[in-house]
Formats: sequence, structure tokens, C-alpha cells
Amino acid sequence: MIRRTPLRSKTRLRSVSPRRLEERALYEHTVQQALARDHWQCTASMVPLMCSGRLDPHHVVPLGQGGPRSDAANLRTLCRAHHRWVHEHPMEATAMGLLRSAHG
Repeated sequence: MIRRTPLRSKTRLRSVSPRRLEERALYEHTVQQALARDHWQCTASMVPLMCSGRLDPHHVVPLGQGGPRSDAANLRTLCRAHHRWVHEHPMEATAMGLLRSAHG
């Protein structure tokens, strides 16, 4: 059967505020600074795991704990495998300096 009326999207398109666009641009610029600083390489070589996957920006002080989003000093370049490992092993990652709390 041929449908004669156009399909409607169930999601509404939201307009993005200029402020959000500016914040996103600042974050992307900060990520590029961190990647360049880390020579576009995973910086978690002390973790006994082979690097694999794309590079991710990792927040040393998590955003949920008050870490700054757009501060290159709070970002480390990690490959996808190491980034996953850090979040699966927070105690070990903290001991290695890959995670920190906002208060310590």
C-alpha cells in the first residue's frame, strides 16, 4: 500500500541558543588544544592494556563532581579502551592520577 501523506517525525527539532553554540565551540577548541598537547596519543600508557579505538577527551575531575568542562588542564587524551578502563576501575585510575575528585 502506498502512503499518500508524509511521515511525521516524532521528535521536534529544537533550536539551539547562541550561548549553547558558543559553549560547544569553546569546548571543541579546548579538546583540540588537549589533543595537540598530548601529541594526538593516548596518555594512559601505564595501564596494562593495548590502546585501541578512537581518541577521547577524558575529564580528570568529572563534570558531575564540579570539574571544569572547558579547561585543557582537566582533560587527558585517552584511547577508547583506556577511557573505558578508567571508568570501570576508579580506584586504580585515581591512584594513577587519571581521576581526581573536585575536593582533593
